[in-house]
Amino acid sequence: MNGVLLYIIRALHCMGAVLSSDRKKKVDLGIVVASTMALFCSFSVNCEAREFFVAGAGPFAAAGANSSAKLADTASAKAATSVQPKSDTYQTGVALYNARRYREAEQYFTKVVKQEPANSDAFYYLATCQALLGDKPACLRLYKYIVQYFPNTPAATSAAQYLAQNSPVDTALPGGGDSQKQFKDALDTMQKMVKKASTAPASIVSIVQVVRARADRPNVSTEAVSAIKQAVDKLPPAVKDVLWANSVKIFVTPTVEDYEPGVKYQEARGYEGGTYKSCPAFYQNRKIVIAERTMDEGDETIKDAFPANQMVNSLYHETGHALDFCLDDISHSDGFKHAYLLDSAHVEPSVANTLRYYLQKSEDGQEECCAELIGLLLGQSERHTAEMRATFPLTLKFLRAKLGI
Repeated sequence: MNGVLLYIIRALHCMGAVLSSDRKKKVDLGIVVASTMALFCSFSVNCEAREFFVAGAGPFAAAGANSSAKLADTASAKAATSVQPKSDTYQTGVALYNARRYREAEQYFTKVVKQEPANSDAFYYLATCQALLGDKPACLRLYKYIVQYFPNTPAATSAAQYLAQNSPVDTALPGGGDSQKQFKDALDTMQKMVKKASTAPASIVSIVQVVRARADRPNVSTEAVSAIKQAVDKLPPAVKDVLWANSVKIFVTPTVEDYEPGVKYQEARGYEGGTYKSCPAFYQNRKIVIAERTMDEGDETIKDAFPANQMVNSLYHETGHALDFCLDDISHSDGFKHAYLLDSAHVEPSVANTLRYYLQKSEDGQEECCAELIGLLLGQSERHTAEMRATFPLTLKFLRAKLGI
């Protein structure tokens, strides 16, 4: 299958050069092929073909490659020209960024933009961190924000350049006639093959990986691994297709520290000052991490293992985040926000405090509510189930229709 898909990609690229003898049309057709490659690469089903496209073939390849290679340097160069005041938090973020510790830098710049909403450089650094960490929907949204709200700044200029190079291109072909028909036929063939290749097999337990303990602590129990794998295989086919097509991986780990030691000192969203030491699960960049144990925030002693069913509930919630991300940010769509705001306006006072995590006055509230409600649809239980269903009926209805589950 990989060889056939690669053959089609190369054939489509060649079409961009031979379907017309007119140089201008060659370039336009090349751009169409580029958009087709982007469509294909978004499924993440053929690494060989992705490498062929990224390596570049055609007049449009050089700009994309240069943009990717220079992205990190651009943030530092543009910020250096700014005269905005630099806080200690900002400077720490820059230092981490320059050390290529982008995940940690992202945490600092997130704090800066909340504390200094007029700091365009901080917004640009944050967006660039997201881009370098692979969170393209988030970085595109933030680059657009920079262009809109910080016009005539170095950050806006660079953001506009990134958007120009990474926004979807028009797929209309000039000239019409046989050129359009030939390309359409080839595109239809390719789309059918991509759809087939991105359909998940009956069992997708291969996406589950077990992390071994790094220190003198118990490894993940067999019972926990078995429960997670069974839950993954029981997911609705449509959900499994999304996870499979987007190469989502699930890591079952003794503690978060065993998965990634550095992350334990980072503040976890919604934990009110707590770090990932006490976080039982999280989602980031197509990776779902489920820990069997957490650590004490003070002395870092290892706490008792979570019951397997509680780990499965965490899996459902984090799968909600994965679906939100992979399906172009459901929680930021107009339909979701409309339903969420209507439901939020009628929260019963008796449950408002219980559900405050899902009612945060920021995008965090939208995203966490989206993930929790998707988790309910997937089978999550024992975690504010009745209150969530009663409080967010319109949002739940929207998600059920959106996901088809």
